[in-house]
Amino acid sequence: MLNKVGYPKTTNNVLKPSKFQKVILSAERLGNKIPHPLTIFIILIAILFIISHFTQGIVVKLPGTDDEIITQSLLKADFVRSFLKNIPKNFVDFPALRYALVIILGTAVCEYSGLFNAVMKRFVANASNTLIATIVVFLSLNGNLIGDSAFVFIPTLAGVVYAAKGRNPILGIATSYACVNGGHSAAIMFGSSDAILYGITESVMQLLPITQNYSAHVAMNWYFLAVSAILLTPVAVYVSEKIIAPIVEGSDVFNVDKDIDYYAEAGLSELEPIEHKGLKYAGISLLTYIIIILVLTIPQGAFFRNTDTGNILPKSPFMDSIVMLMTFLFLIPGITYGITVGKIKKDRDVANYMVKGITSMAGFIVIVFGASQFVACFKDTNLATLIAIRGTEFIKAINLKDVPLVIVFILFMSFLNLFVVSASAKWAMVAPIFVPMFALLGYSPAFAQALYNVGNSCTNIITPLSSGLAIVLGMMSRYKKDTGLGTLISLMIPFSIAFLFFWTALSIIFLLFNLPLGPNAGIYL
Repeated sequence: MLNKVGYPKTTNNVLKPSKFQKVILSAERLGNKIPHPLTIFIILIAILFIISHFTQGIVVKLPGTDDEIITQSLLKADFVRSFLKNIPKNFVDFPALRYALVIILGTAVCEYSGLFNAVMKRFVANASNTLIATIVVFLSLNGNLIGDSAFVFIPTLAGVVYAAKGRNPILGIATSYACVNGGHSAAIMFGSSDAILYGITESVMQLLPITQNYSAHVAMNWYFLAVSAILLTPVAVYVSEKIIAPIVEGSDVFNVDKDIDYYAEAGLSELEPIEHKGLKYAGISLLTYIIIILVLTIPQGAFFRNTDTGNILPKSPFMDSIVMLMTFLFLIPGITYGITVGKIKKDRDVANYMVKGITSMAGFIVIVFGASQFVACFKDTNLATLIAIRGTEFIKAINLKDVPLVIVFILFMSFLNLFVVSASAKWAMVAPIFVPMFALLGYSPAFAQALYNVGNSCTNIITPLSSGLAIVLGMMSRYKKDTGLGTLISLMIPFSIAFLFFWTALSIIFLLFNLPLGPNAGIYL
């Protein structure tokens, strides 16, 4: 029996929750007693103002440079004036807001024209739950290849897929988000984020003669990334299907609101002939669009290549335009399908679908307002830099090696990631210490970067500072209006723990067996 959004009602036919599942449900209930995320961010800002006042004036030297930073008080008149002045700028410049609101214009047309539903009925009807979960997990783990826009459209699609299959869309969104935001060290191919980290690594290699001649390159972690993507997929699927699914689909706590009619008629019935025709033309339009983009990107000197270097990564018009290119990737087939099946008869229909999409993101926009101000305030205090540098100095002082070094370094980076979520900013802070330190212990810069990426990935999904958190809360609130931080974080905890254990074990295996991390990139110097 399906409820209004098309997934099974969960009543008496579920297994008795295990002790661990009871803990997760308790965390969900406790977490959702916390005020609205906007209120939480306001409270955190107030606390930060007070803490910054008592920690002001601490001087710390930036590793590898002669520059110093000083922790600042937000209670100073100049900072208060600056904060009030920049509130609108902090809000509209928040990356998550820019990406989400643009891409939703394309996905909304696909959604309300019926294209998503038709695709699901065509390809998902006979697929098992495990197969669907595997596909969602693998695509999400590789989402970092297309940048931050993956935070928006892959979890959105996952929610649609699960709803159309008759499952709770919150489960699909949670699974996808865990892998998109927690999968920075897993991908079948290196991407722009790897290129950015490599650039930082290369710059600090000049600090010591021992690393100045090291042959570093953007693909030096490629093998590690690819192995992670392949082996982490079944791990994430297991967590989703065996731990999270019984909780989400076995408790009324996670049931979606009955007055939300997303995919209310999305039973997996046979496609009508006109829908088959719509899918055909939508597929042709999508393929044509992809071919055009490839022609404008792949050849040397192509339109979307960097005019100075001729490269695509890390910086090029293609990467700069990725959000809009992804929007058109949805918009073009969505319009084509809508016109074919009669859902789009005039331009006003397209605009109305976009309006519906933006309207559905209202909760997300409100959350982003609070999140953007908190992140800006935290940055202004310089406390993040202080935490990063003091922590790295402690790790260096205790002089760990081999397996203990791997474990402690990953745990430290995972902890640090709770406070400094930007991968590039954090690596820029700690690389000048850890790349030389690893080199003096006989380890390559590639190994230091790989371990950093692992620690950076595992706790991305549970830190309240992540911009992706606001995005996924907005998505979940489309199906369950009272979705709160407790709902999300309680579902992310099992993924975070599993990722941490998996990647730590994989890193130790690479170390003990001296496996190559990438082409001509080993563990040792």
